[in-house]
Amino acid sequence: MQASTLTLFLLFTSVLSFAQTDGPSSKTAMEKLSFLAGKWSGSGWQMNQQRQKMAFTQTEDIEFLTDGESLLIKGLGKSNNPETGEERVIHNAVALITYDPEEDRYDFRSFVVGRGSGNHIGHLVADGHFEWFLETPNGKIRYTITINEKGQWHEIGEFAMGDSWFQFFEMTLDKL
Repeated sequence: MQASTLTLFLLFTSVLSFAQTDGPSSKTAMEKLSFLAGKWSGSGWQMNQQRQKMAFTQTEDIEFLTDGESLLIKGLGKSNNPETGEERVIHNAVALITYDPEEDRYDFRSFVVGRGSGNHIGHLVADGHFEWFLETPNGKIRYTITINEKGQWHEIGEFAMGDSWFQFFEMTLDKL
């Protein structure tokens, strides 16, 4: 009886060891995104449907949660109404980034006022260089965040139908 119990225990623990991944732990992988944490403010532009650049101001408030295993991003963008000059909110969003060790990727769950929610995939390309992607019915969107030589957050947004990418968004933020 004891021999069969020991055999079952060894079999069970060996199966568990196969279920573990060789990649980094969630917390270790999330630490690699620490360059994003903090409060940021700056400006940028985005293309409207007539392919005209529209200026905006942006703030990002980013903090680690759940003992460093998730990253909460709160973004607020404002622009002046071209007809009245009145300031208006054009982007109000929150996102939660977590790391999936089985897929070796960052899962990016976003909620945007007026546009709903989405699940996206992100990748750390290099230190201080993060990309995340959206699939749309009309094509793909890629956002690329880098920390430039001045320590600023620089982000571009690009759209592709097929293999050609077209930039429609850019912003530069300073850490507060």
